[in-house]
Amino acid sequence: MDRLEIDLSKHFALRESPDEYRVTLEEESITLSKEVKDVLEKIKAHLKNEHLALFQNSILDPTTTVKINRIIEDYILSKTVTVPDRSQQELIEDIRTELTGLGPLQPLIKDPDINDILVNSYSETYVEKKGVLVKTNIRFRDEEHLRSIIMKIINPLGKTLNVTHPVVDARIGTSRVNAMLGQASGGLAIKGSNISIRKFPSRAFTEEELLAGEMMSKDMYDFFRDAIKVKLNILIVGGTGSGKTTTLKVLAGHIPNRERTLTIEDAAEMNLHLLYPEKHFMPLETRKSDDDETSYPIAKLIINALRMRPDRIIVGEVRGEEAIEMLQAMNTGHDGSMTTIHANSAAESFERLITMVKMSGLDYETDIIGRLVASAIHVIVYQRRLKDGSRKIEQVLEIEDYTDRPVFRELFKFNSNGTENSKVIGKFDQVQPISKRLVAKFTENQVDPVPWQKVVRNVRSDTF
Repeated sequence: MDRLEIDLSKHFALRESPDEYRVTLEEESITLSKEVKDVLEKIKAHLKNEHLALFQNSILDPTTTVKINRIIEDYILSKTVTVPDRSQQELIEDIRTELTGLGPLQPLIKDPDINDILVNSYSETYVEKKGVLVKTNIRFRDEEHLRSIIMKIINPLGKTLNVTHPVVDARIGTSRVNAMLGQASGGLAIKGSNISIRKFPSRAFTEEELLAGEMMSKDMYDFFRDAIKVKLNILIVGGTGSGKTTTLKVLAGHIPNRERTLTIEDAAEMNLHLLYPEKHFMPLETRKSDDDETSYPIAKLIINALRMRPDRIIVGEVRGEEAIEMLQAMNTGHDGSMTTIHANSAAESFERLITMVKMSGLDYETDIIGRLVASAIHVIVYQRRLKDGSRKIEQVLEIEDYTDRPVFRELFKFNSNGTENSKVIGKFDQVQPISKRLVAKFTENQVDPVPWQKVVRNVRSDTF
């Protein structure tokens, strides 16, 4: 396993050891006087009463933290707050550090190349950086230090981590947080308390960035742009961390501004309304409850979304009985809709959808459900995270029909040629032309189908 060395010289003392370059945590701990603690509580109350949303998001969003720091400074200076033995500037720094400082996690939060921060215990932290999971030299002082940082992250949300609530799952701004209490404290995690933070990009990728990242070829990108224009229904397939949500965001960026698109998620992570503020996105998020009347799962939200005059519907991920509602929406005038599903191949995703429809209680024969899926979905996009950490769209399939089994037409494929300098190399091939069914869709929507009609295997390709 590779190790990721992080420059923490501004935060901690760095020491050299005979075995490895590592960080020795010598964080200056601030002992707050009673007077400073009193000021801290007043500022917390002020932030919760006057700037709640900003306060909740500030911990994991460096841009928001700047605004919070300004509010803290304005509060102390405008009210001429003073405490013994501390200048106003020292007091401001004390309060800032206590409210928004995250100790060892701070440089990880700020690093734009880090997607996931995985703290397994106070002495073990991993990150995913540019697609590769690596161990870091980040350490907390002890279990109590780690728990104090966790509490600092979740407290603004009104949540706590204790024996009664040993697991916390929350959305903070554009990040997702899951924390668990350690067994020694009456919780569930054997190694000790832990926290996982997934950071989502705060802006949309440009075409140049996507192509430079080699997730797809230029031909694929152009095909997806046209597929969105002609309102094809698209299923994006892959395993955990394969980049499904990234691809979904890219495709959504091509939806015309005038069209009303409802997005539905268990936990709002796509943030399409923030990525594309010029477009007409309406985000909806599920609500869990023991009472069926007040619980709103994905299936229920899809049914309600149909009453909200959507042009398209995007479901972040289908996992169960909501699949039938999604398919029916696609089959009843809401072309251009999209969703994702966890599966290890395009064929497996088709079978999983059939199983999910059966979970809804519909007593239909498999062939009938198969034809329903085939009529609803035009294109399947399958992608995977490769062993070098890169994410690639490996297949783009058109669903032509269902006769005892799905009939696929392979439009694009990534052909690997092995590795070179630990990097997977290969080429993206445009394989077969689109079917007459899709040609009709393109023509009907006044988009030229010719680039996707006259293709011979391996003639058009992009090599990486």
